[in-house]
Amino acid sequence: MEFKRVPAIDKCFQILALLGKKKEPMGISEISNELSLNKSTVFNMVYTLSDLGVLENYENKFRFGTKLFVLGRAAEQGSDLIRNIHPYLKDIS
Repeated sequence: MEFKRVPAIDKCFQILALLGKKKEPMGISEISNELSLNKSTVFNMVYTLSDLGVLENYENKFRFGTKLFVLGRAAEQGSDLIRNIHPYLKDIS
């Protein structure tokens, strides 16, 4: 089977990366302008991510949601790197 990159997923990760860099929640227009993406595309992606719990809508501005933290924690627990360095981190703390 041939691999085909999914542009919509790339755009979702661009949105997540942008929100990860910002200290404050961002609105649809801000995200659209920063990433040079169509406003309706950003709207649909952001509201879908919000509906999934990945983003949180706070006064029509968006920030990371709890689902993202849950996924991050699961990745951390499944990571060999984290498992391997954990005893050393305990020693130096």
